[in-house]
Amino acid sequence: MKSCAACDKRMDYTQILKSFSWYYKPVTCMRCGKHYVLTNVSRCLLSIMIVLPMVFLIQVEWEFLIEILIHLIGALIVIFTAPFFVAFKEKE
Repeated sequence: MKSCAACDKRMDYTQILKSFSWYYKPVTCMRCGKHYVLTNVSRCLLSIMIVLPMVFLIQVEWEFLIEILIHLIGALIVIFTAPFFVAFKEKE
């Protein structure tokens, strides 16, 4: 899990998850108040990790509801594991 560069406090998991919402909200350190944003590389990586499995699974002929369910489960797995591998930088 990521931590603040100034005070070394670990960032809250739920706060990082909320930062993935529309417009990529900044994460604020609860101890010192510094603001962090997702790096552009992390934004691209998240997008690719959600879309790429969908592209490969579209080529398999399954029932429509099963296909939607698989896409949904895959996206949720990526979103809930993402706080462990994304990178943040200080907001300018």
